[in-house]
Amino acid sequence: MSYSPNQELLDRLERVRLLLLRAHEVRGAIGGGPQALERFLRENVEAAFVPRSPEIDAALAQVDAHVAARAGDAPTPFSRLASLLGLDELERDLLLAALAPSARRAFREALLLLGPEVAPGVHPAAHLCELCSGSAEAFARARAALSDGGALVASGALDVVDLSPLSPPLWRAVAPSDTVRRWLDGRASPIPILDGARPLGNIMDAALAERLKHLAKKPRIGGLALIGEPGVGRTRAASALAGLLRREAAVIPPGPLDVVRRALLDARLRGRLVFVPANAERLDRALIALYASLDVPCVIAATPKSPSLAALAAAGFERADVRAPSLQTQVAAWRIGLGAAVDEHGLGDLARGHSLEFGAIETAAAEAVSQSPPDDPRALVAAAERAARNATSHKLSEVADRLSTTLSWDDLILPEETRAAVDEVWRAAAARRVVFERWGFDARTPYGRAISALFGGDPGTGKTMVATLIARELGIELYRVDLSRLVDKYIGETEKHLATLFAEAERGRCAILFDEADSLFGKRTSKGDSSTERYANMEVNYLLQRIETFSGIAILTTNQESVMDAAFKRRIRYHVNFPFPTVEERALLWKRLIPPEAPLAADVDPARLAKRYEMSGGHIKSAVLRAAFAAAAADQPLSQSRLERAADQELENLGKLVGH
Repeated sequence: MSYSPNQELLDRLERVRLLLLRAHEVRGAIGGGPQALERFLRENVEAAFVPRSPEIDAALAQVDAHVAARAGDAPTPFSRLASLLGLDELERDLLLAALAPSARRAFREALLLLGPEVAPGVHPAAHLCELCSGSAEAFARARAALSDGGALVASGALDVVDLSPLSPPLWRAVAPSDTVRRWLDGRASPIPILDGARPLGNIMDAALAERLKHLAKKPRIGGLALIGEPGVGRTRAASALAGLLRREAAVIPPGPLDVVRRALLDARLRGRLVFVPANAERLDRALIALYASLDVPCVIAATPKSPSLAALAAAGFERADVRAPSLQTQVAAWRIGLGAAVDEHGLGDLARGHSLEFGAIETAAAEAVSQSPPDDPRALVAAAERAARNATSHKLSEVADRLSTTLSWDDLILPEETRAAVDEVWRAAAARRVVFERWGFDARTPYGRAISALFGGDPGTGKTMVATLIARELGIELYRVDLSRLVDKYIGETEKHLATLFAEAERGRCAILFDEADSLFGKRTSKGDSSTERYANMEVNYLLQRIETFSGIAILTTNQESVMDAAFKRRIRYHVNFPFPTVEERALLWKRLIPPEAPLAADVDPARLAKRYEMSGGHIKSAVLRAAFAAAAADQPLSQSRLERAADQELENLGKLVGH
């Protein structure tokens, strides 16, 4: 007859009861507590044994025979725990003795006869060691088993706490860990597990999918390091491997070594794959050795620049690179997230418009579905577009500000030559997919694929406005770099900010605008004698390299092109000069910048304003707004005199002489 679920535990607790009786008998025979017992054993090594009752010995033998007779039956929770940890009889007795006070009131009362508890149901190691008073060798082994390196503590089965820095080892508190209690009670694990295994193939890089399938066929996997940037799908890959192995995947939380040990024991007992997410980026060698020694598959996520890579390789972890999803896999991920309601054209537009990793696509798709009415594909696509845009923008917003415009090309007043050059820029950007993807130029152009343009000209001549119109024409977002957030006084931090800027712009397929680019793309010094000059040159060198490898759209504006580094200017594909507006162009600007809804006095003469004030479009706009505010405050229409007064003030602000 096989054991009932708790029968083996009850039988083994009967053995502990008998051992407790013997401990009391021994204490009575020799007088004193654990120290006296240890001294007695040390002084009587030749005899090796202390006084014991024949009746207790006989009863212990009967319990041992009873348990041994059933050893071949289906494993119970306790027998699985003991087998997994490789516990010998002494270690099993120690674990059971630690469990006993909370299992039966009688055991708690019996242990109290050995000495007081340090907490309800918790005794010092000394009391448990008394159970092993059969010989000096057994006592020494009991002390070792309850040390930090012993199987019971190192595995996370027992919690051992120093009550005081001055406490000797024998007086440390010993109690079963919550992991062991939950396992023996049949309670669920508190350790989070990954979502159900994701399907392979259509939403994963084909090479990685094949690698995981190959690993799943091995008799023993051991350790696997998934290397990739955050969000590229390392968690998905771990979940997929768990699915192939028909296991759940336990997510090991970050924390001290004892917390990790308990979580790993829980995963081992339940036969789960161990997944260590990227929040454990800096693993020390002790933790890596612990993960490498596991008897269940262990998957660790790390980035390509993780300082733990060498230690992981030395510990025997295999490496699998997880790359950003291709356009096709992004389309497949959007299809899974949004369902069949969106056609392939809509899915393709989402994937081409926003280069997102799997996690971001899942989040954006779920958000879109929750915010869209059912059976409305157009609303679903619009919601997905918004969610994807939000997913892209949050990191760029750390170093740049999003720009948009309500203006159109009709509001732009430029010479024909300049307008033609501007049109060439946005048409080239619109044709990028055709040239690089369909015509195969991507294979022949490993670098220098950016659509880059340098807009030069006086302030207010329309450079930033044109950048916003180009982004609007292309249906993409434009981010203007904030130099105050980009440039950092600490060495290497500026390069990190630049790396984030370019990487996020590529990922989100956004255009980036460097306003007043001369302050960042200035000429390098030839000597570099001072440390400041050397580090400034390093930043410029990094910018040169990153512009060369950038694959997006970058627009630079400057009113001091002469101070820009010549190497930068060579790498810019399009150069557009924005000339100062002529009298005729200024007259058009004065006329168009006043909305038709604004009340206008009969004496307003745009031509006269244009002849009198040599101002660029940006400054004309400021003057018009200044005059409009003054007129509205006085509840009067815009008049020639107010416009002239505002223009005079604008010129004064620019430090120019005002002539009448």
